[in-house]
Order: sequence, then C-alpha cells, then structure tokens
Amino acid sequence: MSLSRRVLASIVSAALVAVVPVVTAPAASAAVPEIATYYPSGPQKDVPVSTVTAGGWTQCAVKTMAEPAGAAGEKLLSTCTGNYIMLAGRAAGSNTLSLLAAAPRADATSATDVENSRTRLSNGSEWYFGPGYSWGFAPAGSSVSLSICDVDDGDQRLCVHNITYTGGYRIGNRLGLNGSTDYEVVVYQADKVKENQTVTITSTRPDPASIGSTYTVAATASSTLPASYSLTDTSKDVCSIDGATITFDHAGSCTVNADQAGDDSYNAAPTATETITVAKTAQTATIDSTPTAAVVGATYTPTTSGSAGGSPTVLGVEGGACTLADGTVTFTHAGQCTVTADRAGSEDFSAATQARQELVVDRAATKTTLTVEPDRLVATVAVEAPGAGNPGGNVDFLVGGTSVGTAEVEDGRAVLAYAVPSGQSRQVAASFAGTEDFAGSSTSVTRNDPSITASISSPSAKSAAGWYRAPVTVSFTCTPNGAPLASACPAPVTVGAEGVAPAITRSIAATDGGVATVNVDGIAIDRSTPRAKVTGVKAGRSYAGAAPRARCAARDAVSGVDSCTVSRKTKGSRTTVTAVATDRAGNTSRASVTYSTRAVYIDGARYSRGVYSVKAGRAYRLVVVGRSGRPVYYDAEVSPRKPFKRDHAFKRAGRNRWALSVLMENGMQRQKQWNLGVKTGSTMNVLKVRAR
Repeated sequence: MSLSRRVLASIVSAALVAVVPVVTAPAASAAVPEIATYYPSGPQKDVPVSTVTAGGWTQCAVKTMAEPAGAAGEKLLSTCTGNYIMLAGRAAGSNTLSLLAAAPRADATSATDVENSRTRLSNGSEWYFGPGYSWGFAPAGSSVSLSICDVDDGDQRLCVHNITYTGGYRIGNRLGLNGSTDYEVVVYQADKVKENQTVTITSTRPDPASIGSTYTVAATASSTLPASYSLTDTSKDVCSIDGATITFDHAGSCTVNADQAGDDSYNAAPTATETITVAKTAQTATIDSTPTAAVVGATYTPTTSGSAGGSPTVLGVEGGACTLADGTVTFTHAGQCTVTADRAGSEDFSAATQARQELVVDRAATKTTLTVEPDRLVATVAVEAPGAGNPGGNVDFLVGGTSVGTAEVEDGRAVLAYAVPSGQSRQVAASFAGTEDFAGSSTSVTRNDPSITASISSPSAKSAAGWYRAPVTVSFTCTPNGAPLASACPAPVTVGAEGVAPAITRSIAATDGGVATVNVDGIAIDRSTPRAKVTGVKAGRSYAGAAPRARCAARDAVSGVDSCTVSRKTKGSRTTVTAVATDRAGNTSRASVTYSTRAVYIDGARYSRGVYSVKAGRAYRLVVVGRSGRPVYYDAEVSPRKPFKRDHAFKRAGRNRWALSVLMENGMQRQKQWNLGVKTGSTMNVLKVRAR
C-alpha cells in the first residue's frame, strides 16, 4: 500500500533523530567523453567499475546513501551534463557496482507522474523522476509501487529520494538505506553512446526447399547498415552460398547467419539465423503395360516409367501364381498374381509409392483329341496357346455313355487298353477332368455330343476390372443333340467367398456316348470396402497461415484400389477434408479430417493451446493472411489487460499477406503472459504470448 508523502516525511524525520549522515561531496565535473562503447540495455548487476570507465563513461557525481540528493536531485545532476546518464549503486568505495542502468538523460531525468507510479521505458529499464519525490529505475515491463521510493520486491531496482532531509533508499534487495554511509550512489555521464543494433531476416524462406533450387536471403539491420550472410559449418554439406544467394545441394537442414559488424556508432549486432528444411525429391513409379493374357504358362514383360533421377525401378511379384526372372513374369498357377514396382529412397530422394498391378491368372485351356485303335483308346491332351505346360490328371473313356476305364495323362497322352465291341454303332468319348492349373476338355467320335452352357448372374454388375461385389450364381443349361442325356443337368453353383474362385467344370453325357464339358474361370469377388484415410494434414491441428496439401491414401486387400480422391469444405477457420476411395470391384469408403488455420500468427514461435512461446530478446515476424486492409500492430500488454496502444502498421509481404517484425524485449519473461494485438479492419485479434 502506498504511503502519502506527508506520512513518509514524518517517518523519515523520526529516523533522522538517531542517524547523523556522513556527506560526501560530489565529484568534480569532468570532461564528457565523445562516445561510450559500453551501453547495456536494462538493469545490470555486479559490474566492475573498470568495465564502465573503459567503456567510455566518466564519473560525474557520487554521494553516500546518508546524504540527501536535493529536491530535484541537483546534488547528483548539477555536475552531470552529458547527453547520457548512468545511475549506479555500490558498497562505499567498492570497485564493483552492485546495480546500474543507463539511458538518455532526457528519458532518465525528465519528470514523470511518480505520485501515480508512472514510469518511462528507455533502453530496457522503467525510469521515474519526480522533484520532491524520488529518482530510480526498475526492469523493463515492471510496475513500481512508490511510497516516495519504490518498495516492490526485486534485486534490479534502485531508488534515491529527491528531497532535502534524507538520503537514498534502496540498491537492489537492500532497502532502508536512508541513513547509511556504507552504500553510495554514483552517476556517470557520456555525450554519445555506441548503440546496440539488431538484425532481422526479412525474406521469406522456402518451406520446404527443393534440391537444386535457390533462395536469396535478405536482412535489415536496425542501424540501416548492410548485413552480411554466411552458413553454419553443419550446413555446408546441405547448401552453398554466394553473396546472398543460397543454393540447396542436398536434403537436410540449412542454417543461414545474418550479421552486421557495426561501425563507429553501432556495436556488432547479435547474429540472426534461420533454418531451412531441404526436402528430399519425390520419386514416382508406374507400371505402364498389361498382359495380353494371364493364363498358366504364359509370360509377360512389364514396362515401367517414373520421375527423372533417383533410384532404378525394381520389379517384384507377390502371390503363388507367378514368378519373376530377368524382368519377365511367368504365370505358373491359377490364382492371384501381383506385380510390384519399387524405387528405393536415398540421401536426396524419398522412396516412391509402390506401384501394384493385380492380375487374376486363369487355368490354361486344353484340347482333347481321341483316336480309336483296334485294342486301345488314345486321348491326347494339348495345352492351347497362350498357355503352356504339360497337364497331368486323368482321362475317362466312355463308350455309349458308359465309362469303360480311366487312364493317367503322361507326356500329354492317356492310353486305355480297350477294344470297342463290334456289331453296332457306338459313341466313343474321352473326357479330361482338368487339374488345378489346366481346364478340362472332352471329345467324342462317331457320336453327336450334347451341349452344356453356363450362365452367370449376380445382384451386382461385373466391374470393368472384372470383379463382382456380391455372390455369383453359375447356372447350367443342358441340351441333348439327338440322344437323351444320361443324367440330369448339373445343379447351379453359388460362389460367395472373396477372392478368385477355383474354376468350375461341369460335364454332361448323352446316352449314345456323347460328352460335353463347360468351364467357368475367373469369378473374382470383392465384398469388402477399401480403407481410406486423409494424409498430409492432421485432425485437430491448427496451422499457421495455410495447411499442408491434403492427400488421399487407400488400401484394398482383395481387388486393389481403383481411385482415391479428396474434397474440401471450409467454414470460417475450420476445413474438413474428405477422402473417398473406390476399389476395382466398385466398393467405396470415405474418411474425413478436420483442421483449422490461423490467419494471424507469430512466425517461428511455438504454438500450443492458444499461447505462443517466444524467447525474450529475439525478434519475431507477425504474419497476417487474408483479404482485409493493412493490419496495425498494438503494443503488448500484461495479461489480462488488452492491447490498446496503436503502434506500427504491417508491410505487404505478398498477395493477401502482411508482415511486421516485433522484438520480444528482455524482461518480458518476468510476466506470466502478455497480450499482443493485431487489428484487421475493425477486428482486434489478441495473441497470447509467454516469454522465456
């Protein structure tokens, strides 16, 4: 609680009854040096006197804390005429200044409204000066509680009384020094100071950069002196620099330094850096060809294409229905064969998304011919082109529709020792039942064969890729061709399992010995929906300015993915991306991701739960994205106060883009949170900031 001046005067007068101050005469006025190279920002602790004097400052006044400074500090200021003032406190006679701060004389000694604890921020310190009251400083951003002198906690606060009846009050955490001769206040002066400067990188770095591209970095020094540019040692394997032009040679992180060495009026600026991620170059792989026929025994040489550079394309096969050798695929069995094309990643190239070609391998067709000899029946089973191989299995021989024996196929022939009875016309037939990889076939001589046909029905139509999305029913129609059938026509067969079904073979015999066979191959069923997801953006994520490109990713374990597309719907700052995937059978699925974007943000600051984390003493780039007019920056206020003081307007940084560099001053970390303001049109956008 602040005390009135009258109450404090009574307290101080009572204290003086027991204290006899020791008065030290102020130092004689000394010549003011031309320029001081030591000009620290904000309160400094435990600084050697030699650092101050070697830095170009001249002592112009000194007094103990027991000696009054005068009603307007004249005993400290009358001999100090320099344009810059340094106010310091120390143990009497010490070579180390316990606490000091420096500022232009006009800022440090011009009257402020001290009765209402008003301060003036200058060179990193909050200054206050009131004739008949007090003179002192506190850290930037700090408030002061003045009962004539500042009584707030803190070890970076100094205060002396501007009154005629008592001396100073505090140096850092040492309070109540009014009558002390063990501590003293010292004033130094300088006519000019070598000012500090900062460098701010103003160019917009590529994010990310691509290998082989260039980027011209630009930076501005607060002194307006030209900046110079270099790379960190760890970046020289990633990028190279020529003047201000950076060439990105390899993937990795490239860190650029911007410096300003200073001159007679400015100290060297702290190095400003920016790190640019150089992305790996994407690779693509595509299978361009399709097989003429995918049947057992046939071969297929896939052709591929892809993006330039990077790794070679490597072919592969999956599934037990095919093999790969020297770039040629051989279909070895009926079933599923997947041809793959891959390109491996490297130091500068990312691995390509695998190209996959899903193929259904059918059984090879056969043709059976029959020769009747005097004492045997000979059936030759040949594989029809484009198939190949030597089928095994058995051939059933029939005479007059009745089986007379079975023989195994060896080297393409089945031989049965049998003499056809003479004396009447008979129908002789040979029926090859088929195997896992070879379709059945039959033939007959001297007899007319019946006919058997198969028809396919399903609740869903067959897709262009040859897949069904529902069970398939195979029905048979049998027609006698002269003689009646020896048995009923085969019953319908329903196929419901996913994948490529085994081939269906049915035969019918006539009573005169004729035989007919029908084969149904390649019934492929996929009743499952593909898995779709959105990649590139994350659900619930808040992106600064613009979000990454959203992509559709999908997998289908049965028929394979036919298409994968994305659509967007934006409302306010929220965008919903929906991925829709369709497999080769026509099954469809979808997935959605919702994220948000921030039109006003602090570039380079970590953003979490609505608060930006910044580093005190570092400049950051405020960015506004949108079609509104030129935004205006409002000075930060300690939370929960809202920004109200209008500051700089933003500069155009591209189409519908504005930017402004803002320095997060030292001392901001002493407050838990700040509210920074950016006004766009009539809307005040408040950004919550926490300094460290």
